[in-house]
Amino acid sequence: MSRAKIAVIGAGVNGLSCAVNIIENIPNAEVTVLADKFSPHTTGDVAAGVFGPRPLSFGHTDVSLQRSWFESSLKHFESLLRTEYAGIIGLEYLTGYFLSHDPSKDMNKALPWADLVYNAHLLSKKELDLFPGYKSGICFTTIVCDCRKYLPWLMDRFKRNGGKVVEKKVERMGELNGHYDVIVNCTGIGAKQLVGDTSMQPGRGQAIRVSAPWIKNFILTDTHPETYILPGPYDVYLGGTFQVGNWNVEVDKIDKQTIQEKCFQVVPSLKHAKFLHDWVGLRPVRPTVRLEKEIMNVGNAKLKVVHNYGHGAKGVAYSWGCSQQATRLVKEILSDSTQHSKL
Repeated sequence: MSRAKIAVIGAGVNGLSCAVNIIENIPNAEVTVLADKFSPHTTGDVAAGVFGPRPLSFGHTDVSLQRSWFESSLKHFESLLRTEYAGIIGLEYLTGYFLSHDPSKDMNKALPWADLVYNAHLLSKKELDLFPGYKSGICFTTIVCDCRKYLPWLMDRFKRNGGKVVEKKVERMGELNGHYDVIVNCTGIGAKQLVGDTSMQPGRGQAIRVSAPWIKNFILTDTHPETYILPGPYDVYLGGTFQVGNWNVEVDKIDKQTIQEKCFQVVPSLKHAKFLHDWVGLRPVRPTVRLEKEIMNVGNAKLKVVHNYGHGAKGVAYSWGCSQQATRLVKEILSDSTQHSKL
């Protein structure tokens, strides 16, 4: 049997998750990852990687689909947490709080995934007293994934299975014509240029990394701009912004001051945390996650493509579930050439 040649464009958390799932679940597949940025220089490397602090609601993407991706990804990371390699992979359990100033806020509706994580419960008055000014909230335990460890581990797993890696910026899909049977597009914000997706926008994120080893719980509030305090194994992530349409990748001093002030209001002791570095990144935002197969007309050629991009701030939380669905689409498209562009 001839080997199916499959290219995955992008080496972020979604690209590598797709590459691993494809090479492990499609017999005889020859899989190549094509990217110009690899860990530690991807957007995923600086992602907080916490499963659940943000509500599931994301543009117009069907909530049942989002829940399915979230649940599948959570089960994947749960299984890894039960292995001896959890520390090497960068996984741990984390307990924390989602807080609101609105006493009437229905936290169960605000966080429809609460039944999928652990020990979720509405905060009592005594618990809320720990956070002056906040009138409602929920506490739960979930998983945090440090992509600075997870992405290299995924890459090693891919290579151990015979995967190939090519450092290359793909400027046009036509460059790959005749070289691969299927192309998996995991280019994130780069899809705007690569496939002409005009619905793609940057969701500019700015955050601060500090050393504050006494912070053991995450905190997220429903204020705008969003405020979050997310401890990891090495540092604490203070944020943040989600500025749709803003392409600026430089540190904004006003945003930084706002982040500090809001985080210090929630946890005053952070004023004495040691500053490590700032972070600015562009999350890939579009009205819906694009996870579908397509036959692209490129000149006189027809390219079989599976798109998997536009996850916004939920790239890590949806990564494994989306990659499993993408793999199913690759299996279908290998024998199906009837799909047409939906852009």
